[in-house]
Amino acid sequence: MIILGILLLIGAPFLFIGSAVLKKKRLLKISAAVYSVVLTFILVSETMNCFVLYHTTEFSEKYHNAAGSSGFTVSELTALCEEIIIGANELAEEVSRDDNGVMIVPEDLTRLANEAMNIIGEDYPELKGPYPQPKKIMCSMLMTQLDLQGIYFPFSLEANYNSKLSPARVPCTAIHELSHLRGFIREDESCFIAYRACIASDSPELRYSGMLSAMNYLLNAVKKNADYDEFLRLCYLISDKVRKDNIFVSEEFRKKVEQKAVIPTETVSAISETAMDTTLKLNGVTDGKKSYGRMVNLLLEYHCYIEKEE
Repeated sequence: MIILGILLLIGAPFLFIGSAVLKKKRLLKISAAVYSVVLTFILVSETMNCFVLYHTTEFSEKYHNAAGSSGFTVSELTALCEEIIIGANELAEEVSRDDNGVMIVPEDLTRLANEAMNIIGEDYPELKGPYPQPKKIMCSMLMTQLDLQGIYFPFSLEANYNSKLSPARVPCTAIHELSHLRGFIREDESCFIAYRACIASDSPELRYSGMLSAMNYLLNAVKKNADYDEFLRLCYLISDKVRKDNIFVSEEFRKKVEQKAVIPTETVSAISETAMDTTLKLNGVTDGKKSYGRMVNLLLEYHCYIEKEE
């Protein structure tokens, strides 16, 4: 569909101008009809499967009763971050690895993801039900330049992830994208759902992937809000295996991308960042990409309030 869309976009000027010059009215009408159908399909699919969902009740209000109202202390933040780091260090020793020490993504990821989502579906009913297979996307080089780990495709309701993504990040990314299929379109909410689903799983690989995701968000929050010495202390707690696993793509593939890139990665990444930030703001997410950071509030609400009540 992506390739077809690109071809239609490139071919449109030639088709319409050519038809007009050659006075081929029938071809012009057929072309106009085809493009009208395609455009209508894009607008309706994007609106119903994406844009409308930004205006639903927020996750924190619906499920956490806005516990704490984001009024968390720095000590609560650092304590949770330390707890997650210790959990990640322990799971790093449990996951399956290949001869090079790289984590192996479970072959039955689709089944495990379905089970995990249905487990937390007891708390969040919308998540119950079957899910399709998360799919590797062919354009991994472009996705890497765009700094994209995964992507939700609203026109076919598919969850896709970067085929070159670090294996330790794959399960959480795949489940993150699957959550969009259930109507949770805000990124912070999908990050939290993916974390909860992963740690609810019996699979150490899924739990590990969820812990790594949460650890990264929490460390960023600690860096911004806590004393820098405290941030360094937490960083030193991270084991060597966790550090090695906690990458976006391999350095080898990153170099390959830089060598073959037609447009410099910095330029592509900057364009992607601006486009995503603008899209979020146009859909009512006033803080744009910064909204990803709200994942930390959801983590704190859950661990400091909801989990204790349970």
